[in-house]
Amino acid sequence: MFNAAKGNSLARLAHSLIVLISIIVILIFARDLLIPLVLAFFLWVIIKSITKIFDRVSVIRERVPAGLKNLFAFK
Repeated sequence: MFNAAKGNSLARLAHSLIVLISIIVILIFARDLLIPLVLAFFLWVIIKSITKIFDRVSVIRERVPAGLKNLFAFK
């Protein structure tokens, strides 16, 4: 006897495994592209947060150009 509910759960499990394996394979093959993108994103977040800290200091905000603040954040 075949139970319909059991068949649906088995099909759902099979689809989940196929999706999981597909995602893992895509991540493995896209590693050379994803690593620089992730590092660039983290670097952007760090520079943006340091620039915001510089903007909180009124002397730096008023007298130092934005490009120079970004340069200081980068070093």
